[in-house]
Amino acid sequence: MSTPLFYPQPKYVAAIRREGALLTIDDLCRENGIPCRLTGRGSQREVMIVDAPEPFIEVEPFGGAVKIGVPKKFSGKLSRKYALAAMAYSVFDLAARESVRGNRDFCDIMIIGRPRQGRAKTNAERQRKFRGKAANL
Repeated sequence: MSTPLFYPQPKYVAAIRREGALLTIDDLCRENGIPCRLTGRGSQREVMIVDAPEPFIEVEPFGGAVKIGVPKKFSGKLSRKYALAAMAYSVFDLAARESVRGNRDFCDIMIIGRPRQGRAKTNAERQRKFRGKAANL
């Protein structure tokens, strides 16, 4: 399963009520089977995961705790994966982003187009593609 393309916008709040599963970025990385590429305070940021009917993200300012509401359709390991991806792509947490970088399980978009071949398309290839589209109209 690839991760969703869009995540909810983080809402910054003064203090977050502590509830749900309390983990750190390091714990999330370990549970997803990837190494945490950051050490120190960055990898020890608190992340709370709660079940919610609609996804949401609440963040304490200045690198504080984060509460992530995970849709109920995700459970167990999938909720941890969603939380780590949301930390990387919505909160833009450096530890999470660096940890998921290059990992195909966390690719947030589908790669569209033909594979790289090291050369540009020829005019004949472009014409074939254009004529194929025109024929379907």
